[in-house]
Amino acid sequence: MSARPRVYLAGPGVFRPDALAYADGLRMLCARHGLAGVFPLDGDAAADAPAIFRHNLALIDTCAGVLAELTPFRGLAADPGTAFEIGYAYARGLPVVAWTADHRVYRERLVAAGQAWPDGRGGWIDAVGLAVEDFGLVDNLMPVCAARAVEADPGPALARLAAALGLPAAAT
Repeated sequence: MSARPRVYLAGPGVFRPDALAYADGLRMLCARHGLAGVFPLDGDAAADAPAIFRHNLALIDTCAGVLAELTPFRGLAADPGTAFEIGYAYARGLPVVAWTADHRVYRERLVAAGQAWPDGRGGWIDAVGLAVEDFGLVDNLMPVCAARAVEADPGPALARLAAALGLPAAAT
């Protein structure tokens, strides 16, 4: 039997107090779809920022695809580290499938938080007068458009990623 394709589990889950248990849960979901989950905290613990950066890129380089969580993190947008990892994987030709627990359009989140207003010309602006991106997407167009799909939770996202990697649908 061949090894299961490795998929990098990008997202702010590394900051959770239960990060390792959270990673184990994602790995179990991966296994149901014939995939092997690779979490950023896997391997030798890196102690400084440059080492963590190199470690995470090296992990992505060992993977066949990326599952990326775009749930807003420390604000109203996705984790910027995850956005970078999506771009890196996309540039390397890896399939990326994302998920978010908040499927509201990005502009709608800003308006609901009192951080965006109509500009009087049919668009939207923020508190300093900068245009608010409004393409009907759940986040900035760059990470969202790099993903093949954005699902509501990791299970369906992993099903799409497995399909993108040529695996049969998981038995339910």
